Order: sequence, then C-alpha cells, then structure tokens
Amino acid sequence: MEFYEHGGNIYGNDITYDFSVNSNPFGMPPGLKKTLREQIDRCEVYPDRHCLSLRREIARQMQIEDSQCICGSGASEIIHLLVRAVKPKRALLLAPAFSEYERALAAAECEINFYFLKEEKEFALEESYIAELQDEIDMVFLCNPNNPVGNIIPKELLRKIADSCRKHHIMLVIDECFLPFTREYEEVSGLFLLKEYRNLFLIHAFTKLYAIPGLRLGYGISSNEEMIKKMEKLSPSWHVSAMAQIAGLEALQEKEYVRSSREYLWRQQTVCCAAIRGMGGRVYEPKANYLFFKGPFGLYEALLKKKILIRSCENYRGLDGAFYRISIKKEEENRLLFRELKEVWDGKEYNDTGNDV
Repeated sequence: MEFYEHGGNIYGNDITYDFSVNSNPFGMPPGLKKTLREQIDRCEVYPDRHCLSLRREIARQMQIEDSQCICGSGASEIIHLLVRAVKPKRALLLAPAFSEYERALAAAECEINFYFLKEEKEFALEESYIAELQDEIDMVFLCNPNNPVGNIIPKELLRKIADSCRKHHIMLVIDECFLPFTREYEEVSGLFLLKEYRNLFLIHAFTKLYAIPGLRLGYGISSNEEMIKKMEKLSPSWHVSAMAQIAGLEALQEKEYVRSSREYLWRQQTVCCAAIRGMGGRVYEPKANYLFFKGPFGLYEALLKKKILIRSCENYRGLDGAFYRISIKKEEENRLLFRELKEVWDGKEYNDTGNDV
C-alpha cells in the first residue's frame, strides 16, 4: 500500500472526518476570518516582497530584531530555503520524525545519517545522541515536540546539544511548530539559546495553531543575520501572499483564542489517552494537540471505510503499521472517533506487538 506522505489526504479519499491533520480544532479565529473578508481587495496588488510589517510584529513579540526573522510560504518552504542556504554535505536526522527534513536534504543531494529513537525508551531523545555530533556532520534537525511522537526535549539536553553543535560547527535546526500548544512552551523554546548560538535556527508556523494550512505561512528565526539574508536571496519574489501576511498580523493578536485553545486541548489530552488505553492500546503521553499510539494493524484502512481519516505512521522511518497518530478535535468529534475506533478495535485481538492474532 502506498501512503500519502503527510496528513490531510482528503482529496484522494471520500472523507467526512479528518483526524490526520493536527490543526487547532476550533478552526480559524473569528477575528482573523473577518479581517480576511474585509481585506480581500488586497489580492489586487502585489504583496510586500520582504514581509516587513509581519516580520516587525513577530520580532516585537519574540523580543528579537526583525533582521533575525524570515517569513515563508509555510514551514516547509523555510526548511527548503535553509537547506539550500547551508548546502550541507552530511546531515543527521532523528527517526521517526517529520519527513520534510529528509525531502529537503535529499533534494540538495546531502548524505543523511539517522539516529533511531527506541520504542523501549518511549521514543525519547537520549544523551547518546550527542556522541553522533561530529565534525563530518554539517546540519541536524530536531522537532520539539517530536512529530509524530509528541514528546519534548528537555531544556538541559537542548543546551548540551547546542554546545556540541557549536563545537563541531554544525547548523542546529529546531522545528517548534507544535510547541505553542504545549504547557512547556516558554520553558523549552530554543529562544533561550538564540543570542548565544549563531549556529541555531528555529522554525515556527501559523498553520497549526491558527488552523490556516491553506494560506501557507511560516517563519524562521536566527541570530545569524547573514544566513537570513542568504535565504532571502534564494527565495522567489512575492513568495508570501498578501492575504497570508494579513493573516499573520491578525493572528498574532489572537491571545485569548490561543489561551482558550491550549486549555481545552490540555483537558482533552487526558480524556483521549484514557479512551485509547481503555481499548488496550499503548498511548504515548501527549504534549501537543495530537496523540501517538500503538494498536492493531489495519485501523487506518478500517476507519477509511467509515470515511474517517487518521494518520498511519507506517511510512515514518523506524515505525510500522501498528503505529498511528490522531489529532485532538472538539469533544463531539473525539467521541465519534473513539466510538468507531472501538467498534473496529473490538473486531481484532490485540497483543503487545500490535499484531493481529
């Protein structure tokens, strides 16, 4: 079976409920939607090539210089621009992890090494990873929290990794696109390392937190301003649309929306974990707005027949078809998913390997 590389494959399937994409369950903030309707005429003029207003607002809120920020058409474009700017010969990736890092590195004909996270260690990043950071490595990508697992890299380990990367002249990239959903955001964000480490690059996006994947808007942050300028030269003209820039400016003002969304998701994490465990599944403690779990083979296909899309993790390196990821949605949708999931699950006998027996 050939799998779609990311979540959201609603175009190739007849889908009523999509649990494969980890966007905010409350959808686009009402204020943002209203602003986009009011500003629709801005589509008649070219967007700001340098996203000056948006970069200044991001910089103000992040307490950095606007010259340390670059905007792009989603986090995926930021990843590709960064790889093209660095031109790494060899990179180190975690497995499992978001596949776009590998895609960007492969496109740049970069040799890729993998550090496999261990199931018996809860797929947590361990200090043994630091030994892999040697002079022959030019670039590493970390995802915090990890996608698809959802766990967080401790602050102390992040600093040790940053120290080792600086020692070995390695570009350290930390993808924090899901971090704003977590309780630990302010504590573990790589922003605390930014001033000290010029080899550090942070990736953020509006996609998930504000539920605007169709608008495509992300940004990168680094104290290495020369790197930012190099990325800007590599980017196409007008690569961030006028509507995306307007959306970003408005979204950054939606403080109450973010607060209430986070608190709701934290409550639902407990409820959803209990539902999976009640079926006999192995669920990994979630930190963000999605759950990663192990269950019987065949859940993806069985739910697809019910017009429900979840994320099979079979095409993640280091995982097989017994691993799945689901987004946390509104209560009534979550209840529907677990009702249908239990019906499918009860038709299979589950053991610790996730195999059907």
